[in-house]
Amino acid sequence: MKNLSLKTSCLALICTFLWGAGYSVVKYSYSEFGILPEDIPSKLLFAGIRFMLAGGLTLGYLWMRRKKPPCPTGISTGALFCLSMFQTVLQYAFTYLGLALTTGSKSAILNQINIFLLVLLTPLFFRKESLTVPKCIGCILGFAGIIVINLEGLRFSFQSGDGFIVLSSLSAAAGYLISKKYAGNADPAVVTGMQQFLGGTVLLTSGLLTGGHITRFTLSGILSLVFLSLAAAVSYTLWVRLLQTNDVSAISVYKFLTPLFGVLLSGLLLGEPVLCWQNGISLALICLGIYLANKTTFIYDCKNWRKIWNASKSLK
Repeated sequence: MKNLSLKTSCLALICTFLWGAGYSVVKYSYSEFGILPEDIPSKLLFAGIRFMLAGGLTLGYLWMRRKKPPCPTGISTGALFCLSMFQTVLQYAFTYLGLALTTGSKSAILNQINIFLLVLLTPLFFRKESLTVPKCIGCILGFAGIIVINLEGLRFSFQSGDGFIVLSSLSAAAGYLISKKYAGNADPAVVTGMQQFLGGTVLLTSGLLTGGHITRFTLSGILSLVFLSLAAAVSYTLWVRLLQTNDVSAISVYKFLTPLFGVLLSGLLLGEPVLCWQNGISLALICLGIYLANKTTFIYDCKNWRKIWNASKSLK
């Protein structure tokens, strides 16, 4: 596996930072728009507005920059529809349903299942990628870090809400594989804008048909919605490009940082207590997992081990 460049690593960190920020900003937005925790239709409506704006902003920017309407070339209509359904509609519909029926700590853990699925399934669909010991160890360490960061109040009982979160994670993994398989020659910005706008339209329509409504508007709430829309547009466009040009399982390891950023930003933005031993251990495990997954050639190259051994003997 080819090691990731510094630029690629930075772009992956930006994506995970924006996704992590979404947890605290969405929670803040719910209070600003007056959306109650049990009001699932209004949450679907809010998600629909967010992703319609994200898709519209992306497509509008491309139109102004290129001076022509963006067209999704390099991907079929069917593939674009499937990508939209898995990566936007199903993923976020199941997420909001699950969050209404289970705890946030369990949701944060179960949402990472798609990373393991990508590590295990990618070699079956793409011959150029392989399942290696460092990838597995890196994922296990990262997942252990997420468990540590969610130890407080964690209950390992599988309920209906947990099943929705697993379905959300499965939908996300399917979306990434579809993107890698069928959108490899397509413009990632156009594809992202199209699938987010289409998925947002479906979510918004579903929310309205089930009785969703938003009656409270504040300036800070509107600004938070704009931030969430911009974050979704930028992060998913970058992520699709990273998946197209790099090892999927190596890039996916960075997603372990999403809940970590979410916890840290919740402390900064929402005043939640985050300075505890769980966070320190979690950070160490996650960083070590990323290192192992991206340093395969060093750790498992026999030539390097031989050089180290010979150097150690010369020092005796």
